Amino acid sequence: MSFMSDLGARYIDNGYAILPIMPQTKKPGLYTSGGWKDYPDWTRHCLRRTTSLELDVWRQYPGAGIGVACGAIVGVDIDVVEDAAVAMEIEQLARQRLGDTPAMRVGLAPKRLLVYRAARSFAGFKMHPIEVLARGQQFVAHAIHPETGQPYYWDGDSLADLPVDRLPEVTEEACRAFAKEAFELLPPALRPARLFGDNGNGTHTGNASLRGTYEAIDAALKWIPNPDLPYDDWRNIGMAIKGALGDAGLPLFMTWSAKSTNKDQPAYTAKTYNSFRNIRSIGAGTIYYQAQQRGWIPDPSLTLDGAVAFEIGHHPAQDLLDRAATESIEHKVAAEPRAEEEVADANIFVPDAFTQLDGIIKGFVDYAIATAPRPQPIFAVTTALCVVGVLAGRRYRSPTNLRTNLYLVDVGGSGAGKDHPRKCAVEALARAGLIRFLGGNKIASGPGLISALSRQPSSLFQIDEFGKFLAQIVDKRVAKHKAEIWDNLTELFSTAASVFMGSEYSDQKERPRQTIVQPNCVLHGSTVPGPLWQALQSGALSDGSYARFLFFPTDNPVPDPNKTMRDIADVPEALLRGLKSIVAGAAGWEHGNLADTANGDPCPALVPFDHHGAALAAHLEDELLQSRRKAVGSAHEALLARMMEHVIKVAVANAVSSTPKAPVITEAMVGWAKQIVDYSTATMMRDADRFVADTDYEAKLKRVAEIIRSSGKAGIAKRDFMRRTSFVDARTLNDIITRLRDSEQIECHERPNRHGPPTVMWRWR
Repeated sequence: MSFMSDLGARYIDNGYAILPIMPQTKKPGLYTSGGWKDYPDWTRHCLRRTTSLELDVWRQYPGAGIGVACGAIVGVDIDVVEDAAVAMEIEQLARQRLGDTPAMRVGLAPKRLLVYRAARSFAGFKMHPIEVLARGQQFVAHAIHPETGQPYYWDGDSLADLPVDRLPEVTEEACRAFAKEAFELLPPALRPARLFGDNGNGTHTGNASLRGTYEAIDAALKWIPNPDLPYDDWRNIGMAIKGALGDAGLPLFMTWSAKSTNKDQPAYTAKTYNSFRNIRSIGAGTIYYQAQQRGWIPDPSLTLDGAVAFEIGHHPAQDLLDRAATESIEHKVAAEPRAEEEVADANIFVPDAFTQLDGIIKGFVDYAIATAPRPQPIFAVTTALCVVGVLAGRRYRSPTNLRTNLYLVDVGGSGAGKDHPRKCAVEALARAGLIRFLGGNKIASGPGLISALSRQPSSLFQIDEFGKFLAQIVDKRVAKHKAEIWDNLTELFSTAASVFMGSEYSDQKERPRQTIVQPNCVLHGSTVPGPLWQALQSGALSDGSYARFLFFPTDNPVPDPNKTMRDIADVPEALLRGLKSIVAGAAGWEHGNLADTANGDPCPALVPFDHHGAALAAHLEDELLQSRRKAVGSAHEALLARMMEHVIKVAVANAVSSTPKAPVITEAMVGWAKQIVDYSTATMMRDADRFVADTDYEAKLKRVAEIIRSSGKAGIAKRDFMRRTSFVDARTLNDIITRLRDSEQIECHERPNRHGPPTVMWRWR
């Protein structure tokens, strides 16, 4: 049992956005694969109410606490532990200035948190001893406090008993005014020490460069105290580090900030640091001055001036130049907005959508995982979507007249478990008597593809070694019948709601034109990464053909063996009934006896949005429109143009999977589909940038860059680097290295060696 299972439904009924809290922590978390892990994109819950589908999943989490996502809700945290009388006095001031709220939560007394309702959403802030938790933040409502070992308690009514509209309404201006007044109530002994005077004293730079070196800043920070500094002082140190080191200074600021006795909030620290822009008046000099005031004497071996260090190559910092270029559009739209965590482009999180499943999709995934020698949940989900997509084709449509003709490709190395889900699709469809929906495992020609769809207008083609297959059909030098496959796949994707008009031949009697009404071509490929990126050229990115596909790399290239593997022939009866129910169509669907023929009119049933689903879809449409405008002219414009179409198609498949007789697209289904598509789009953008090239030189440059990038933080020794780059002639390699260094993508450093001269290392920045 858990607080979530006991009280979660009451919170939802009262109108709160909630989220699961990991046991013995104050952090949101997810329980997957038998264990708890961080919830990286929990801040999306600040934008909407919690759905019953989410609650159904969370209430199964063992020991889950309840957190309240702020945005519409505001938490006023009175962080005074030393003096109970002062804490109570500030509480009374809050009730006078902000309203006499009935909701007060206590964890570690005499600290307390008062809960209000925002008149208008605003960002939270700190002003010791007050922290106002607002948009993009959360507080624990019910859990076991990690320090006391006792449950949090509510002095009066808890939010489980209070509808949102019973909370007093507050504004940002009122909260800031109260926080300033609360600070004045603190006795001198409880006021934090100041590093900087009110006139800005201490932000010294002198004539020195603002830049510093990583080693010198690190050494200086060890001398600067941070018991619990006022926000302005804390922020000034962060800005000085950013001015000195740019983005590379974040780990140092995180470490220094964590010295605080009770204000160590890594997500907020990172968010604040990343918000600093165009710093010109504060930098290394401020850090050095503050440290020297407290007794620091720089070691003679340290280089203090980052500009000098950069020029002579001595003690290089990890990112001394504060990058002027803004973050590229691909990484801004690669995943749902994350206010609390920055995700490196090399590490794209696998969303929880791949484990939060229901309906027929869940039934298939459970079957595929239970019977797999080495389970791959991501590949099981993509296969389930293809199976549902082919059966739902020509039977269901979205309000925007989109269909479930999905092109999905699994990407993983040899032995990664790509084959098994495809075998499960064949077994399940065969045992359900639906083998007619399976096309061939190979497509030999463009006319062959159209002939197959003429026989069965809704067909699933499962293509192994898809990278090699793609190489054969996208190359303009291949035979015409091969090139026609790519042309037909491109056209079929866009004609699922209309009529595909085949080619006209001169010998009409022998080769009549093949016409297909509302073709539903579903393609499920699997490939190893190398051949895939060799086959794709950036022209496929810009012309939109590549954007019709969703690619799904595995997050686990070597999965553990399944020690309790079931027989693949043991297809659950519930899954078989579910597959048949999709083919039967929605209740009242009148399709006639020609609906499954190429020329028959299938009259698909409408799958509507509910109110909240439509609202979220409209919101996502607006967001993607803005992203597309920013990406105009880039190779990613076409990918962004197709994102919403993919989201709706996946959402329709999810709705049909959930309730085949009367499917409805809910808000949760739109969000689920968005996570699935986001994961694919993020990896497509990242890997296309890394591996797809127009010229031989660009291909070599990207290959060299990937060798250094994949070597990790430690880097790669020069001798190993030269051995692995033997495919490049010396002149070209030197040119590539110069280009990567000048663009500040790589750096050279020396690793000490006890038995000889230091080892020269290349490292990705």
